[in-house]
Amino acid sequence: MWSCEPPSIETLQRRFPKERADLETILAMSNQDTHLLRIDPKWLMNDEFKEFLQYDPAAGITLERWNEYRRLFSRNGITQGIQREPGSDDAFIIVDSEGLLNNGISNGYLFCGARPIHRYEPCTSSAAKGSHQFSGVGANDEGYSFIKLEGGWYAVSFGPS
Repeated sequence: MWSCEPPSIETLQRRFPKERADLETILAMSNQDTHLLRIDPKWLMNDEFKEFLQYDPAAGITLERWNEYRRLFSRNGITQGIQREPGSDDAFIIVDSEGLLNNGISNGYLFCGARPIHRYEPCTSSAAKGSHQFSGVGANDEGYSFIKLEGGWYAVSFGPS
Protein backbone atom coordinates (compact mmCIF):
# COMPACT_ATOMS: atom_id res chain seq x y z
CA MET A 1 0.00 0.00 0.00
CA TRP A 2 1.25 3.49 -0.87
CA SER A 3 1.46 6.05 1.92
CA CYS A 4 1.87 9.81 1.73
CA GLU A 5 3.17 10.10 5.28
CA PRO A 6 6.86 10.53 6.04
CA PRO A 7 8.60 7.43 7.38
CA SER A 8 8.32 7.03 11.15
CA ILE A 9 11.38 7.49 13.35
CA GLU A 10 11.32 3.73 13.99
CA THR A 11 11.50 3.13 10.22
CA LEU A 12 14.37 5.61 9.95
CA GLN A 13 16.11 3.84 12.84
CA ARG A 14 15.89 0.52 10.93
CA ARG A 15 17.11 2.14 7.69
CA PHE A 16 20.02 3.99 9.30
CA PRO A 17 22.71 1.25 9.16
CA LYS A 18 22.17 0.80 5.41
CA GLU A 19 22.04 4.56 4.69
CA ARG A 20 24.68 5.78 7.13
CA ALA A 21 27.58 5.93 4.64
CA ASP A 22 25.56 8.11 2.24
CA LEU A 23 24.27 10.29 5.10
CA GLU A 24 27.84 10.88 6.24
CA THR A 25 28.86 11.73 2.66
CA ILE A 26 26.01 14.26 2.44
CA LEU A 27 27.09 15.73 5.79
CA ALA A 28 30.78 15.90 4.76
CA MET A 29 29.89 17.60 1.47
CA SER A 30 27.69 20.08 3.31
CA ASN A 31 30.52 20.75 5.78
CA GLN A 32 32.56 21.90 2.77
CA ASP A 33 29.70 23.97 1.34
CA THR A 34 29.32 26.06 4.50
CA HIS A 35 27.87 29.03 2.61
CA LEU A 36 24.70 27.01 1.88
CA LEU A 37 22.07 26.72 4.60
CA ARG A 38 19.72 24.54 2.55
CA ILE A 39 20.50 22.10 -0.20
CA ASP A 40 17.27 20.63 -1.56
CA PRO A 41 16.83 18.53 -4.69
CA LYS A 42 14.91 21.46 -6.25
CA TRP A 43 16.41 24.60 -4.70
CA LEU A 44 19.30 26.08 -2.72
CA MET A 45 19.58 28.79 -0.06
CA ASN A 46 22.80 30.54 0.87
CA ASP A 47 23.90 32.08 4.17
CA GLU A 48 22.46 35.44 3.07
CA PHE A 49 19.05 33.69 2.87
CA LYS A 50 18.95 34.11 -0.92
CA GLU A 51 17.05 31.29 -2.61
CA PHE A 52 18.02 29.77 -5.94
CA LEU A 53 15.06 27.95 -7.52
CA GLN A 54 17.18 26.71 -10.40
CA TYR A 55 20.89 26.23 -10.94
CA ASP A 56 22.83 29.48 -10.77
CA PRO A 57 26.64 29.70 -10.42
CA ALA A 58 26.02 32.51 -7.90
CA ALA A 59 24.78 29.83 -5.48
CA GLY A 60 28.43 28.89 -5.01
CA ILE A 61 28.46 25.25 -6.11
CA THR A 62 28.76 23.63 -9.50
CA LEU A 63 25.84 21.92 -11.18
CA GLU A 64 27.84 18.68 -10.96
CA ARG A 65 28.11 19.05 -7.19
CA TRP A 66 24.39 19.76 -6.81
CA ASN A 67 23.66 16.72 -8.99
CA GLU A 68 25.84 14.59 -6.68
CA TYR A 69 23.73 15.72 -3.71
CA ARG A 70 20.61 14.91 -5.74
CA ARG A 71 21.92 11.44 -6.58
CA LEU A 72 22.57 10.69 -2.89
CA PHE A 73 19.19 12.14 -1.89
CA SER A 74 17.36 10.07 -4.49
CA ARG A 75 19.16 6.83 -3.62
CA ASN A 76 18.09 7.22 0.02
CA GLY A 77 14.54 8.54 -0.45
CA ILE A 78 15.47 12.01 0.86
CA THR A 79 12.89 14.33 -0.67
CA GLN A 80 13.85 17.64 0.96
CA GLY A 81 17.60 17.71 1.30
CA ILE A 82 19.74 19.01 4.13
CA GLN A 83 19.33 22.07 6.31
CA ARG A 84 22.21 23.63 8.23
CA GLU A 85 21.89 25.96 11.20
CA PRO A 86 23.99 29.17 11.31
CA GLY A 87 26.43 29.20 14.22
CA SER A 88 26.02 25.48 14.80
CA ASP A 89 27.42 22.25 13.40
CA ASP A 90 23.94 20.71 13.51
CA ALA A 91 22.40 19.40 10.28
CA PHE A 92 18.91 18.09 9.57
CA ILE A 93 18.59 15.74 6.60
CA ILE A 94 14.88 15.96 5.83
CA VAL A 95 13.71 12.63 4.46
CA ASP A 96 10.12 13.77 4.01
CA SER A 97 7.47 16.10 5.38
CA GLU A 98 3.73 16.48 5.42
CA GLY A 99 1.57 19.55 5.86
CA LEU A 100 2.46 23.20 5.68
CA LEU A 101 4.64 25.49 7.75
CA ASN A 102 3.93 25.31 11.49
CA ASN A 103 1.09 22.78 11.05
CA GLY A 104 3.26 20.17 9.34
CA ILE A 105 5.76 17.54 10.37
CA SER A 106 9.23 16.82 9.03
CA ASN A 107 10.96 13.50 9.61
CA GLY A 108 14.58 12.67 8.95
CA TYR A 109 18.05 12.31 10.34
CA LEU A 110 19.56 14.88 12.65
CA PHE A 111 23.29 15.17 13.16
CA CYS A 112 24.32 17.10 16.28
CA GLY A 113 27.70 18.72 15.81
CA ALA A 114 30.48 19.36 18.29
CA ARG A 115 29.87 23.07 18.90
CA PRO A 116 28.08 23.86 22.16
CA ILE A 117 25.37 25.87 20.35
CA HIS A 118 22.45 23.72 19.19
CA ARG A 119 19.17 24.54 17.47
CA TYR A 120 17.50 21.18 18.09
CA GLU A 121 16.34 19.79 21.44
CA PRO A 122 17.63 16.22 20.93
CA CYS A 123 21.16 17.66 20.70
CA THR A 124 20.95 18.86 24.31
CA SER A 125 19.29 15.73 25.71
CA SER A 126 21.13 12.83 27.29
CA ALA A 127 18.13 10.52 26.73
CA ALA A 128 18.19 7.70 24.18
CA LYS A 129 14.61 8.47 23.24
CA GLY A 130 12.27 11.38 23.85
CA SER A 131 9.34 13.47 22.78
CA HIS A 132 7.56 16.72 23.48
CA GLN A 133 3.95 17.38 22.60
CA PHE A 134 3.19 20.76 21.03
CA SER A 135 1.26 22.78 23.60
CA GLY A 136 0.95 26.15 21.89
CA VAL A 137 2.49 27.89 24.89
CA GLY A 138 5.51 30.04 24.11
CA ALA A 139 6.89 31.37 20.87
CA ASN A 140 9.37 28.52 20.35
CA ASP A 141 7.15 25.60 21.35
CA GLU A 142 7.62 22.77 18.89
CA GLY A 143 6.52 19.18 18.96
CA TYR A 144 9.23 16.58 18.40
CA SER A 145 10.21 12.99 18.98
CA PHE A 146 13.60 11.36 18.60
CA ILE A 147 15.59 8.17 18.89
CA LYS A 148 19.36 8.36 19.39
CA LEU A 149 21.18 6.27 16.80
CA GLU A 150 25.01 6.27 16.84
CA GLY A 151 27.55 9.01 17.31
CA GLY A 152 25.80 12.34 16.87
CA TRP A 153 22.98 10.85 14.76
CA TYR A 154 19.26 10.81 15.64
CA ALA A 155 16.08 9.72 13.87
CA VAL A 156 13.73 12.67 14.41
CA SER A 157 10.25 13.99 13.80
CA PHE A 158 9.60 17.73 14.19
CA GLY A 159 6.22 19.39 14.28
CA PRO A 160 3.78 20.75 14.62
CA SER A 161 4.82 24.03 16.15
